[in-house]
Amino acid sequence: MPELVERRKNLSLEEFRARYAMPGVPVVLEGLADDWPSRNLWTLEFFRENYGDTDVTVYTSGRKTTPRVMQLDSYMAYMEHTQDESPDYLRGWCLSEFPELRAQYERPPHFPCWTDLLPRKTRPTWKWLFIGPARSGSAMHRDFMGTAAWNMLFEGEKKWWFYPPRPAEPSSSERGGLSCVQRPGDIIYTPSNWWHQVRNTTSTLALTENFVNDTNGRYLCPEDDEDRRVFALLADHVPAVRNMSTAAGRCP
Repeated sequence: MPELVERRKNLSLEEFRARYAMPGVPVVLEGLADDWPSRNLWTLEFFRENYGDTDVTVYTSGRKTTPRVMQLDSYMAYMEHTQDESPDYLRGWCLSEFPELRAQYERPPHFPCWTDLLPRKTRPTWKWLFIGPARSGSAMHRDFMGTAAWNMLFEGEKKWWFYPPRPAEPSSSERGGLSCVQRPGDIIYTPSNWWHQVRNTTSTLALTENFVNDTNGRYLCPEDDEDRRVFALLADHVPAVRNMSTAAGRCP
């Protein structure tokens, strides 16, 4: 059985950087979102009532498959009744389309991001909502471009599995991993290059942001044209990135 991810309440910024961010160790953080306006406002029903006629893109759980577009209200009706073993999952619903929602939470100071230094119109949109029924989730993967991520759960329950950085994709049954259960109010920190898999044990609503800063900038590794665009912008505006070796020399 995997070891449990550490769980910390009201962890200071200084201790987070020293014990988790700099060495790259997953952790469950409690209490960082308690004062957000969205903390008790954002529920599945809230989004159904206020954004039900919005078109969203859903995928079959697990590996990325051909997407289908439907209205959020229709997707939530599907969530209530589906018996699918791998249900459709609304993942990566870009939050930048809804500035009123972005104003209802405050990114914890534990997760500064160098993209804030870019001109506003050129910044990547690394902010997403994830909504899905029980049994949906994400297959084993590492986050793009060598970024780290944080995930805040508003409703439901998720099970996470983590494996340290390695070239080959691990199996969730392998020894040497970590696991945890995420409940409302918990923020999960996923370090750069850690393999992870997520399964929703109930219907869930969550927010994810990816980020890069001085704790993980050494892992930056552009993988496609959009990544290369962002890397070039960061090199132009962030001295620490400008001084790095070439991407080709750092990518695994």
